This record gives sequence, structure tokens and C-alpha cells, in this order.
Amino acid sequence: MTRRFWDESFTLRLGWVLDRSIEQSRDWNARFGEQLAIFWLSMQKIYFTLFATVIFVLFNFFIATIISDNKNCIEKTALSITLIFSIWPGMELFFWGTANAEYMQPLVLLLACIYMYRSEAAIARITSSLLLVVSMSIIAFLAGASFENAPVAVIIYMSLAVVFKEQRATYLRTVAPILSMGAGWLFLITAPSTTHRRLYYNGVFGVDSYSIDYWPSRFADVIRVFFSTASPLMIAFLISFSYLIIKHEYRKDLLLLVVAISLVIVSVIAAPYTEPRSFSLAWALILSVSLAGLFDFLSKQKFFQSTWVIASIVLLYFPLKTYFIYSDFAQKINARDLLISEQTKNGNCDKGVVVSHLFESYPYRYLNNRDEWYKSNPEFVSKYYNCKILIH
Repeated sequence: MTRRFWDESFTLRLGWVLDRSIEQSRDWNARFGEQLAIFWLSMQKIYFTLFATVIFVLFNFFIATIISDNKNCIEKTALSITLIFSIWPGMELFFWGTANAEYMQPLVLLLACIYMYRSEAAIARITSSLLLVVSMSIIAFLAGASFENAPVAVIIYMSLAVVFKEQRATYLRTVAPILSMGAGWLFLITAPSTTHRRLYYNGVFGVDSYSIDYWPSRFADVIRVFFSTASPLMIAFLISFSYLIIKHEYRKDLLLLVVAISLVIVSVIAAPYTEPRSFSLAWALILSVSLAGLFDFLSKQKFFQSTWVIASIVLLYFPLKTYFIYSDFAQKINARDLLISEQTKNGNCDKGVVVSHLFESYPYRYLNNRDEWYKSNPEFVSKYYNCKILIH
């Protein structure tokens, strides 16, 4: 996807990024997130780290406030950040640079669109500002061009929100972002590179026809992977959902989000294999419901602040565990990277630099070890370092 940079200027990096992005869009992957990944992986890491931190905060803000008004948004966002490491099914979206750029950053764009259609007041704000309509339409187009499955669910959510909440569906300003997201999605799925990638994976996974047995088997696999990765999150969701329904809170909002969640999960069936992070939007919306119920319950307790402080201290276990796992893995990766750099400087590339494959296995929710891909694709690794790499 990218190559190793040393002391090259921003201009040279950006020129390479543009050329590589055009090639990637044409030949393999036209997703907006793919182009973000090419950009960020080609820039100095400090800038990506800062941007990823902002994205992480925005992500927590959106999932904490999609169901509810904007009151106590700081407290709600803080509650989300406190809990997310204990319940989020796949940390790779936060800490793996490629997944963050390809999935996390476009996911925030989808959540921004849902956020802007979450209530009558939010939709009314869209119709009152041409600048907001234009901005949202651009965001919606980029979000639509980022995923093959999730945008359809968001388009349906936004459309239902207009019909059932705002009730002025013919307003051009209201429907413009919806149409824009649809245009972005159509651009992606009709791109020749998308067709090429789909045919390639169909061949890899032996899908030569969509027989009557294919869809039930895919459905079973999707449900299995979803619940194997998101069971704790689903338990929290069911508890909060039941609590809010009994309390007669946000019933219409909950119904619309359940529709979106269901559509995201079911849409993964269309792929020939099930990648857990394909459920990212569903995970985010499920967590949003969970947080809404929890915050509503805690805010009615006398000892809310003291309970929160105690819970935050206890829950520090999860981010600390995540830190130590990534620290251990990063130490091994950095040592290998340093070895390649030293051998490159010593002129040993022609005969080949021998490095080890990292076999460490970690729970998926903490770290997705992609080193098997590293071992299986020495030609891409060699191209990245501009040096012959031998992996054993």
C-alpha cells in the first residue's frame, strides 16, 4: 500500500501518495478509507497519532450523544471513553494504523451523518443552513464511498428519520446529504476495482455461484462471528434497550437504530467471508444504546460521581492490559524493523535480509496479529523497504 520513507519532504511524500492512490483506486480498492490509509502511512507518524487521537474523541462523542440531547455531552463522552476499552470488540480500529485510517476514520463520518439526523431539532438545523447542507453532503459522499455495506443502512436510517421525525421529506436541503451518500456508495460499488476485488475474493474463497445453500451458510457464519466477538456488547445493549423501553425513553430513536444495526449485520452476508471489523458501525450503534441506558440510570443516582470515579479506577485494568499487549508486540516489530534498516544501510539487500515471522497469538479484541500476511507476501514487504526480505 505504501513504502518506507526516510527524510523525504512533505511535497515528495504527497506526490507519491497521489500517484499511489490513483493506482490503488484503479486497480484494487477505490474506498475513501483506502486512500486515507495510503496518505497517513506515508506521513510522519506523529501527525497520524495526533489526528487519530482527535478521531477517537469524536468517535466517543458521537456514540455518547446520538441517543439523547446535547446536555451533559462532556460527561457522556467521558463515560464512553471510560467504558470503551472494557467492551469494544476490536481494538484494531483504534491502534492499528491501517485499520484506523480505512475503517475508524470513515466510521466517524457515518456517525456524523447519523448524529445530524438523530432528532427533529438536529434535522431542522440542517434545513436552516446552506453551509451545513454543503458540508454534510461532502461528508456523506465520502462516507458512502468508504464501505460497500454500511452506507445502505445509514441511508435508510436518514430517510426514515426524515419521514418519521421531520416530516418534510421533500425539502432539498434535508435530502441532499442522503442523495450524496447514495452517490458516493454507487461510485464505490460500480468502480472497476471493486468488481475486480470482489471476483478475486470469490475465487479465493471458492464462491463460483450463489446457490440456494450459499445464503443460509453465509448467514450462519455472519451470526457466529458477530456473537463470538460482540457478546458482552450485546448483553449491555439488551439491558439498556429494555431499561429505556420500560422507561418510555427514546422509543422512536431506538427503533430506527435497531433497523440500522440489523441492516449492517445482515449486509455482511454479501461478502464471501466474514471480517469482524465489518460490523464496526453496528458495534458503535449498539454501544450508543448501551451508553444511553447507563447514563440515564447513573444520572438518577445520588452517588453518581463517586460511583463513576470508583468504576473508572477499576476499569483502568482494560486500557492498561491493552497497552502492555501492544507495547510487547510493538517492541518485537520495532526490533525487526531496526534490523532491516541496519542491514539496508550495510548494503545487504542484494543477497537478502533474513527476518523472523512473529507467531504470537493475542485475543482478537485486543490485537489482530496480521504477521501471517507479512510472511505470505514477501514481495510486498520487499517493495515497502526497497530491499529483498526473506521471512522464515
